[in-house]
Amino acid sequence: VHTFQRGVHEITLTVSSAFGKPQKSLLLVALNETTFVLQTKTPFKPIVGSQEKHVISLTINNEKKLEAELICNEDSTLFVTKQQKLFYEISNSSLVRNFNHSCQLAILGENEIYFEDILIYRDYLNFENLDIAKKSEVKTNETFYSYLDILPDLSLTSTNATWTILNVKKNTKCNINYGSKQTFVINEPGLYVVKATVSNPVAETDVTVQDPISGWTVKPTKPTIFTQPNRQISFISRFKTGTNIECIWTISCHFLKPKKHYSYQATNCRLKPTFKFPGHCTITLTTKNKVSFIRFPKSWNVFIEHPIRHLEIFMPKFAKPGSSIAVEVFIPNIHHDVTNVKISNEDAFYNAKASVRGSMIVYKSKVDLPKKIGLQCLRIRAHNNVSQVVERRHVMIVAEVGQIEIQSAGCLCVGKPAVFLVQIDGKIPAENKHYLYKWKFEINHVTSTAFTSVPIAQSGVLTQSGNLTVTAFVSNLVSEKKASLSVQVPENIIHTCLQHNLASELGSTLNISVLGLPDSCKNKNVSLNLLVKKNRYSFHFKPQKIKDAPDEARWRYVPQSPGFHSIMAQVSLEEDPNFISTNLYFHSGFNVEQRISSVELSGPRNLPITGISQYHEWRAKVTPSSSGCIFIWSLPDLESISTHDKLTTNHIPSPGTHQLRVRVRNSLGHLDASMVVQVALALALLNYTFSTFFVGHTGTLNITFNQDVAQGDIFVDFGDGVAVSWKQHPSVFKFYENKDGNGTSTVEVSHTYHTGGLHTVHFNASNSISRIERWTAVLVATPISGVKLELLTRQIVPLFEEVLVQCSVEDGGTGVGFEWDFGDGTDGQYTTVNSTNNSSLANHSYGVADTYNVTVRICNDYESITSHLNVSIRAVEPIEKLHLRPRMEQYAAPLMDRISTAPLLDKKSASPFLDKKYTDPVSDEKSSAPLLNKKSIASLDSSNGSYATESIAFEAWVWRGSDINFVFDFGDGHTAVVPSELNVWSLPCATVKHTYFYEGAYQVSVTATNPLDSVNQTLPQPFFVQFPPENLVLDRQYYIIQYKMNLSVHAAITRGTDVSYNWMLGNEQLPDTGSSVFLPILEPGIHIVSVEAYNKVTDFGYKSIRRPMASSKIYVQETLQEIYLCLVYDAKKNCHYNEVELPLDTEFKFVAEVLPASERSLRFTWQLGIPDLRRSNTPVMQYQYQNPGRYMINVTAQNHISSVSSQPLVLHLIQKIANLTSIHCQGPNLVNQLITFRALYWFESVNIGYQ
Repeated sequence: VHTFQRGVHEITLTVSSAFGKPQKSLLLVALNETTFVLQTKTPFKPIVGSQEKHVISLTINNEKKLEAELICNEDSTLFVTKQQKLFYEISNSSLVRNFNHSCQLAILGENEIYFEDILIYRDYLNFENLDIAKKSEVKTNETFYSYLDILPDLSLTSTNATWTILNVKKNTKCNINYGSKQTFVINEPGLYVVKATVSNPVAETDVTVQDPISGWTVKPTKPTIFTQPNRQISFISRFKTGTNIECIWTISCHFLKPKKHYSYQATNCRLKPTFKFPGHCTITLTTKNKVSFIRFPKSWNVFIEHPIRHLEIFMPKFAKPGSSIAVEVFIPNIHHDVTNVKISNEDAFYNAKASVRGSMIVYKSKVDLPKKIGLQCLRIRAHNNVSQVVERRHVMIVAEVGQIEIQSAGCLCVGKPAVFLVQIDGKIPAENKHYLYKWKFEINHVTSTAFTSVPIAQSGVLTQSGNLTVTAFVSNLVSEKKASLSVQVPENIIHTCLQHNLASELGSTLNISVLGLPDSCKNKNVSLNLLVKKNRYSFHFKPQKIKDAPDEARWRYVPQSPGFHSIMAQVSLEEDPNFISTNLYFHSGFNVEQRISSVELSGPRNLPITGISQYHEWRAKVTPSSSGCIFIWSLPDLESISTHDKLTTNHIPSPGTHQLRVRVRNSLGHLDASMVVQVALALALLNYTFSTFFVGHTGTLNITFNQDVAQGDIFVDFGDGVAVSWKQHPSVFKFYENKDGNGTSTVEVSHTYHTGGLHTVHFNASNSISRIERWTAVLVATPISGVKLELLTRQIVPLFEEVLVQCSVEDGGTGVGFEWDFGDGTDGQYTTVNSTNNSSLANHSYGVADTYNVTVRICNDYESITSHLNVSIRAVEPIEKLHLRPRMEQYAAPLMDRISTAPLLDKKSASPFLDKKYTDPVSDEKSSAPLLNKKSIASLDSSNGSYATESIAFEAWVWRGSDINFVFDFGDGHTAVVPSELNVWSLPCATVKHTYFYEGAYQVSVTATNPLDSVNQTLPQPFFVQFPPENLVLDRQYYIIQYKMNLSVHAAITRGTDVSYNWMLGNEQLPDTGSSVFLPILEPGIHIVSVEAYNKVTDFGYKSIRRPMASSKIYVQETLQEIYLCLVYDAKKNCHYNEVELPLDTEFKFVAEVLPASERSLRFTWQLGIPDLRRSNTPVMQYQYQNPGRYMINVTAQNHISSVSSQPLVLHLIQKIANLTSIHCQGPNLVNQLITFRALYWFESVNIGYQ
């Protein structure tokens, strides 16, 4: 007994005896056992008319391909596979009512059946309609019938009907399980519900007789409701009819803080929810019972907003008439835009526009003021949907300072002070105008400054004469004007002038003098009349006169009321005894003051720095109240001089402790007062955030303030019975200073919740000048734990095949959600998810081949966890339509002489000359030996490996497929593995180069493999490696034969493999393809015979190799019979004379005519009567003789086989007499004596006659 491994085994049996050891052998093939596992859904009950799939899963463990055939209702599905899932779709075309169906599954091999099974199932009907027919009212003890109306017909289905009668009040039941018709008797009165349940193995439906819902009214009727936090709203739904009505209220809220979305349901028909936090909630109502389902067509939108408690307003206290002022409004504790902020005065309304300033919303508007002077009231109204606040603010409209004029009001000379009076718009301003006068005196580059609250001032005592320039600056709360005056200061008084004290204490005497009286008036009577004005009042009087001095007149006056008095003085001067007098008028003024005994400061001692600028006001109470006071106020970075006892400013010093000082002075003295002012940044809540709170885990509340709050106190109530404060529980507080450069800080408060759900959180914070508080909520979650992610299908899948991944969690609270990401960027388009509270099954299919990582995000309302599948899924596209070709579609390559000096290699060691880019393991030589003929083998042996082809490119590609490796088998014992890449058409392809070293016809193949499958392809024809034909020659350079004789032509080459020849005679293709051709009788003439040598290399070689070609001429000739010599002269041809005379100066043309005339390959030899012979290939000769005389001419024509000569032609050439110049007489010239005459001419000639 022996156990074999898979494969082919040779078993040998040897029997030994004295006569020898005979043995016997056999081959045994060991295969793996084939098993079949068939799984089906049990029971399978398809529904008639539905589109369903029944999956028959068949797993075959086999090493060779088998055929699996599934036959259902005479429809056959055939699969050829090793492992396959068989699908059969059951539709209304394949199922008939009440029909038993069978499917036969067979596994077929070669001439045998390995497995066979029969599946039997039956179809059922799905219920389309079910109704109960009954009486609505019956008497007690009355028999009544109830019928079931079922579609499809009940008789066609295997159904079971269960009847139930329910007394609504007493909950009594009666169950009967019989048919579609039932008889009932009810003994007691009351309201009963009749219910029937009909079911078969695949369908079930219920019908209950109840009153439908009708007469529906719901309050409130308005679809939009606005409310404040912690307010209740009552929702009530009422119905006229309906049995067992269930109201489902769905409340979905989105709160501003915390930014979370909540949704819950209530089932009572009366709903009274309390909305605790600002935000927006949507409430929908659905009612139902067993026979009705009604959704209320409208939903309620509830907006929860904080009410407006008060306003912070910034606006100027004083303004010019007709000007525009900026008003800014800030609403504390409102962090979102309110509905409207309006500002109004007596003339118009203005809408303020919201703008964001830091973490606040500020409303701004420009307000136009009237032109009238006085107190103007502004009404600021801010409202949102749940509250309204109206506040009033006043602005004092103050007239601008008018036209200023300065005049001298005293005696101007050295030794006295200069007095100047200001008039505004031609009048001396009253005390109640509250102008501030700033005086600047400059004389001889010496400058002095003074402030007064009255329009009159004096300089110091003038010590020298010169030009005095005085400048007065007059200002009020809204404007400032100035004027200048230059006067010349004399040494002495030049004009009469009025002099008095500018200030006097109440109850003291005021002395008035008139100086600079003229000499005519000295010791005369001088009188003084005064018109005194104080504010709106005026009076006349004559002051009491004092004894006059020599150069002045004096009076005295005791003022009875304090304040500034403007005076117009009339001075009457009596100049002569006739009582003729001169009146002088002077304008001046004086201020009656009281000594200041005390100054008290009142006003805010704590100044908060907020996000909006605000005015603060302090008052200096002066005792006793005195006119003419100047108030000098000082704060850090602020100094103010005014005539008012109030300081109104929006200037805030830097945070810290500061001194507010005021100096009150008049002409009688001054007093100082001060108070301590604490400046601090108002506490502002910038932001607060919660970390994720889990039950039993410590979380944090982070609150960001605009300053360090460690010096104040913080209180937090977490809503679970635990409240902490900074001063009492410092261990749970941590303070951080933010590095934003703005001085902000963050407080971290730690807390641990032990119960989940929504908890109300209240916290407040305070410092020395401010306090803030907030109400919010935090969700405490149950943490997600025990996450398990599992791949239920195989790791490598074909495209579009289902991938199942399951995720489960042990605990995560309620509302656990699963978000799958299969890594292909399809956003779940091809993913089907079936999730429960603690598990999710995702079904996905890939459409693009790649390696994908699967992640799932598990989240509830509180946290999110991402889990990654521990393996990658590799989606592979099956291989389709493998193609193979040599590049350029050339199926042959020439063997060339190798240039390399490397040593000659045999056939097995030729692999180093392959392309180094690819692996090329040596394969089994027996299975891939080249197809060689005898001639090729002879050339191969003689070559001894000294030849090679160039690198030959082979291309392989598939129409579809991914993750492909191409294994090339070149047929010469070598292979190459090339990974795929995409070509210009985005098809997987591979290109490889290979070099052959021997002649042959090679079978080149390629195998495309990926993790799913492998496909083979072979070149449609062998790839030829041959020597191209070289040095093609014919056996003669030309051929000459006599007409009517045959000719044999032979071609030869020095090297070539499987060479064929293509013969041409002229333009005629000869059928011969061998190296010799036999030509039959040819017509006389010249023929061209050509031959081309070719083989596979020259026809479709790796490169374009031309066919070598050789050609020769064949002369087919006849024997020459006769030749005639003809002379062409004067365009006349003469062939029939033996001698002719012609002038010498003519070029002669001789023409030979040969018989037979068809002969063309002739050579002509011309005897022209000159020493040299002339030859030509044409029967024409042209020649011009140089000397006169007789010439004998003949021509001989010859071809390659014969020759013939013409009869001679005698040509007598005579030279023309060009010119007869003279006749010469040769004496003596005597009578009877011989006189000789000679004629002189050109040229010498023969046979000349003389006349």
